[in-house]
Amino acid sequence: MHRFLFIFLFISFYFISSAQDLVVINGGVFGTSEYANFTSQSLTGGNLSAIDTIYTNSIQDVVIDGQYAFVAAQDSIIKYDLTNMSRVSSVAFGAESTIKLAVSNGYVLAGNWYAPWGAVGPYPNHFRVFNSTDLSFVDSIPAISKPAKDFVVHNNYAYIAQNNAQTAGFGDTLGYLAVVDLTNMSLVRMDTLSNNGDEIGRMILEGDVIYTLNGVSNTISSYDLTNQTFSTQATSVDLKPKSYGPTAFNASSGVWYIPFDNGVGTYDFANNAVVNADIVTISGSFAFALDTFNNRFAVSHIDYLNQNNNQGVYYNMTGDSVASFIVGFSPEAMAVVSSIVGSVNAFASQQEVPYKLYPNPVSDFLTIDIQSNGFFSAAIYHINGQRVWEATELNATSVVSVESLTAGVYTFVLKNKDGSLYTQRFIKQ
Repeated sequence: MHRFLFIFLFISFYFISSAQDLVVINGGVFGTSEYANFTSQSLTGGNLSAIDTIYTNSIQDVVIDGQYAFVAAQDSIIKYDLTNMSRVSSVAFGAESTIKLAVSNGYVLAGNWYAPWGAVGPYPNHFRVFNSTDLSFVDSIPAISKPAKDFVVHNNYAYIAQNNAQTAGFGDTLGYLAVVDLTNMSLVRMDTLSNNGDEIGRMILEGDVIYTLNGVSNTISSYDLTNQTFSTQATSVDLKPKSYGPTAFNASSGVWYIPFDNGVGTYDFANNAVVNADIVTISGSFAFALDTFNNRFAVSHIDYLNQNNNQGVYYNMTGDSVASFIVGFSPEAMAVVSSIVGSVNAFASQQEVPYKLYPNPVSDFLTIDIQSNGFFSAAIYHINGQRVWEATELNATSVVSVESLTAGVYTFVLKNKDGSLYTQRFIKQ
């Protein structure tokens, strides 16, 4: 637990309890009755809970947003409630195949993997938008004319990877970012990140900077959103970002866990330098997640030729196998989650949030200005579900020092006396 300077007008005892779980979404086996499924198991061990069967044969992504998980499963998007591990809703994707999901300001954003076979001309459904509450369709952006294999969201703008067709290698593949204003669902501009024709690979947002891991050319591009400046640099490693699903986890400011060379290591994007190579050495196909509660990695080893050989292994930060977990067929998406439990009656809608949170982004002190009467308690969660701070009851104006938090996305949760939770996200720079 980090130490914080916390200034407020009223204090009494309160705590929020939580349970930590590893969610594994197995993709099944293509063309068979081995369907995808959503499972959960405690990080401390115990039995596997089979939550749901998804009647597709592939999984592309899982995104955690507060108490909910959103799963991209080929032709479907499914929403789960993590507090009771149940399906909430699902919807047909409406395009060929999902590949990437994100949740922002009441929307689920979904990228399409490829156009229909034999399609002529631009395909209008590469980027689709759904309501995050009930997954009803909201809009598509036909101006996104190429597969939206990855994207990030910053200040109500989506930055979407777009790559021209390859004909002779990456050198003629001019990658660029399509920028979409999510307030009116319109294309704003196209941003080219390299003059050398490098493709745009997997994308990572840290503060106001987008990094792209370009696995074909082994380059890393950076794009500063404050002044729209960019650069692309060659790396000294063999970048191996996962084609889909989670592929990077924040270690500290500027440093991320990513797949390269012979497994998973840490890389400093800001300085284009290896910090620690091959923390975990992995051969063959795999997916992974960072367990911040126990400071270890969860790795699913996948043998596509004989899926009965699949294994789930926890590795510590020196690469030693320390425990195992259960996986099924094609366990290609995982997430470590923290489920808030106890007397929670409801999560309030964004329109009902009774407080201001500023500045956002924040580097040192976060101010919470409560705009309604009543006593409140609060907590801060990292985007990976880890609770990093909690408080006793408070009201009026409060100031929290967040200097010791690593850069990234966090959720501030405020609870009123009837048990309703009010959440807002903020970015720690």
